[in-house]
Amino acid sequence: MLAFSFATYGLIKKKVNMGGLESLAAETAVLFVPALGFLLWLGARGESTFASSGAGHGVLLAVTGLITAIPLVAFGAAAIRVPLSVLGLLQYLAPVFQFGLGILYFHEEMPPERWAGFALVWVALAVLTWDALRTARRTRAEALRLAVRAAEAQVPTGTDSAWASAGPDAGAPASGTDAGPGGPVAPERTPAP
Repeated sequence: MLAFSFATYGLIKKKVNMGGLESLAAETAVLFVPALGFLLWLGARGESTFASSGAGHGVLLAVTGLITAIPLVAFGAAAIRVPLSVLGLLQYLAPVFQFGLGILYFHEEMPPERWAGFALVWVALAVLTWDALRTARRTRAEALRLAVRAAEAQVPTGTDSAWASAGPDAGAPASGTDAGPGGPVAPERTPAP
C-alpha cells in the first residue's frame, strides 16, 4: 500500500508540473479544512495535546511541520526535473535505509522468508535498471543513425558549387545585392535614349 501511494503521489507531482513551493501550498490548501476539523474534534473531546501539554510540546509539534515540509518541497522540485523511472528508483531508498537500520542498529531477526523478499525486490530493481539502460542506449543509437542519414541526404547548398555547375556564362543575378562567384554583382546599366 505504501509503495502504491508513493508511486501515485510521484506520478501526480510529475504530471501537475508545479514547482516545489507551489505544489506544497496547493497540498496544504487541500488538506487544511480536514486537518482543522480533526483538530477541533480532538479539542472538543479533550484529547488535543497542542496547547495542553506545555510550550515545549507545542514547539516540537510546530517544528515537525518544518521537518515534513522541507523534504516535500525538495521532492516536489525534483519530481518535475527527473524522469519518472529515476523517481521510482529513488522511492526505494527509504525502505533500504529502514532495512539497514532494522538489521544493523535494532538487530531485528531476518528469517529466510524476509531475505527471499528482499532478494526479489533487488532482482526486480536490477531488471528495471537493465531495461532502462538498454532502452536509452537503443534510443541514442537510433537518434545517431537518423542524424547520419539526414546529413548524408542533405544537398550541398554552397554558392561555389551552384555557380560551378551552371558555368561562367550562365548569367549573373539581376539585383545588385545578389552575389555571384566573384562577389557582389553590379547592376546592369542601359544607356538613356
